[in-house]
Amino acid sequence: MTDPSPSTATASVPSPARRRSPLAVGLAVVVIFSLLVGLAAPAVYRFVTFRTTHSLTDDAFIEGTLIHIAPQLVTGRLVRFPVEVNDEVAAGEVIARIDPTPFEDQLKMAQAKLAIAKAELTRQEVGLAKVRKEVPLSIAVAKQTHQMAIAEREKAEEGLTFTKAEVAGNIDASAALVAVARTNQQQATTDSRRFVSLAKQEAVPSRRMEEAIWAEKSTQSELEAALAKQRMAEAGRTQIVVAEKNLAVAEAAVKKAEIDIAVAETGWETVTELEQMVLLRQEAVHDAEVAVAAAENTLAHTEIRAPSAGIIVHKAKHAGDEAPPGLPIATLLDPGSLHVIANLEETRLAGVAPGNRCRLEIDAVGSELEGRVLWINRATGAEFSLLPRDVIAGEFTKVVQRVPVRIEINRDARWDQLRAGMSVGVTIAHGPGDPAWVEQVEAARRAAELPADTHPGRE
Repeated sequence: MTDPSPSTATASVPSPARRRSPLAVGLAVVVIFSLLVGLAAPAVYRFVTFRTTHSLTDDAFIEGTLIHIAPQLVTGRLVRFPVEVNDEVAAGEVIARIDPTPFEDQLKMAQAKLAIAKAELTRQEVGLAKVRKEVPLSIAVAKQTHQMAIAEREKAEEGLTFTKAEVAGNIDASAALVAVARTNQQQATTDSRRFVSLAKQEAVPSRRMEEAIWAEKSTQSELEAALAKQRMAEAGRTQIVVAEKNLAVAEAAVKKAEIDIAVAETGWETVTELEQMVLLRQEAVHDAEVAVAAAENTLAHTEIRAPSAGIIVHKAKHAGDEAPPGLPIATLLDPGSLHVIANLEETRLAGVAPGNRCRLEIDAVGSELEGRVLWINRATGAEFSLLPRDVIAGEFTKVVQRVPVRIEINRDARWDQLRAGMSVGVTIAHGPGDPAWVEQVEAARRAAELPADTHPGRE
């Protein structure tokens, strides 16, 4: 067996340097790792701190107030539609017009009915004024006639009393005259017979007999005259009947005058009735005025006006198309209303509050914009899905929901570059929020809103 050569023996024995190499390598690795950890630790700390104090999402878009402009109350053919997409319009500016011909005819009919109602009202008012003047006069005339009738009745009563007394006096006087004449005639007859007998005996002169005979005849005439007067006095009783009839006529006239007063006083009922008729005519005029106002309002709606200033971003109709009520013909964007809606995961809402500051990364702008959280929605986006969740069907998979967060963009020179619908990367800094800023923004928004009774279709 041969001995190994020195060279071979030398090669098989490891050197001290090679025996120390694993340790050196380990130390070197430790040193390098330590150096790397030392260099990376601040960056890792900053990253961890940033992610725990901020909420980030790329599910965000620029949105704005889109107003879908549609005809109201009227339908018809668009005869004018002068605005085009990207045109700026002012509040109240006419952007389209519907054929107004049928609505103008309706307005003319309403105005004609109003004129008729006003004319009828005027006629009723004139009649009422006339009756109001006539009724007091009629009552006054009736009362005056009544007073005259009463006077005539009193006069008739006095005439009847006087006639009765006069007739009774005449009858009594005539009866007394008849009695005297009868007595005188009887005395004269007795004297005449006595003197005729004496004259035959020639006891007295014939002249005395003749005087006695003449006295008899004279008293006979006086008796007849007295009887005639008595008959005339008796005939005076017919005057009493006439006077009684006159009194009855006077009393009838008084009663008629009383009835005339009552009839004249019923004129006030006619006044009341006419007043009611005037009120009805006034209501008719009011209704006609309302109809005219409604027709004017309808006609005004043939001019479709911009409810606010903005930019036309879409046209759904063109001149010549039919435009029914409620169907949008154009869409208006308020460029001043642009904001960001960030759909933030519900797990990242902690620390997010209204008023917190945000950084917005918009690709079209190329640089970050600043913004602030205005509000956090009270409902998730899933609540408005067209296909609602049905978690009672027996199958359920938990999915992190997203909550819309509105962010107001700070305006600067890059504002005009923003467009509704652009994607945005959002970084929201956590914090307690700023309620005072939120209240200020909301107050400014409410002050800028149109009053509730503002109607863009009316001048």
